[in-house]
Amino acid sequence: MIGIIDSGFGGLSIIAEMQKQEKEVPFVYLGDNLNNPYGTKTIAELEILAYEMIDFLVDTYKIKHLIIACNTLVATVIDKIERRYPTLIIHDILSHGAIAATMSFSNAVAVIATKMTIQSHAYKQKIAEFNTDCLVQEVEAQSFVDYVESNTISQGGLVKTLSAIAPDTDMLILGCTHFPFLYDEIRLLIPEHIQLIDPAVSCVQQLVYESSSTPADSVFLTTGNLNSFEYFLMIKQLNKNMLPVQKVVIKRSV
Repeated sequence: MIGIIDSGFGGLSIIAEMQKQEKEVPFVYLGDNLNNPYGTKTIAELEILAYEMIDFLVDTYKIKHLIIACNTLVATVIDKIERRYPTLIIHDILSHGAIAATMSFSNAVAVIATKMTIQSHAYKQKIAEFNTDCLVQEVEAQSFVDYVESNTISQGGLVKTLSAIAPDTDMLILGCTHFPFLYDEIRLLIPEHIQLIDPAVSCVQQLVYESSSTPADSVFLTTGNLNSFEYFLMIKQLNKNMLPVQKVVIKRSV
């Protein structure tokens, strides 16, 4: 079983990509909607939340693989997670976004992400590991998370944020897994020459997994409002196989 953790709805974009690629793997998705958003929390708070989610999935579902769908967690506590869980095979979306930057023709890349991810400069540092010549513009788009979580989009807010992207940019990386749910809206508002990169695409392409479990064993979990979670799955058509959707209590709100 593959565990997928996120601060809320964002990581469901990975499930959407699995469906597009017809990648059938058993998963347990845990969205921490109760404590959303993560982008405004402290590193100490994020560390606690990450450990509690992962401990729950390891103890309850015996996961062997973990996809950290929340870039904020990857940007701030990935090293600590890897040390705490040495036997888990960990996949992170941020690395896939950084690798994509090597395909920039002009070495001018922009990243939109949450406040915490931008402040950590995690994307800039990771991209430098693959391409030291790449100029990376980091643009905070914390409000985009709210648009997805509330299913209410501010056109003016989108325009204001995206207008900050430098004109010589030829690639825009969606640095938060919430943002692919705004892909069409973002695509319409940026110049045609800019490549729009969803890191989940390559993450899912490279996902190879063998298990005695079957896709039918998959389950969606949320720490938040169950009705809201089920509604989001419905409007995004992410639960066509009618998999179980459950509310879980694994911690107190941070």
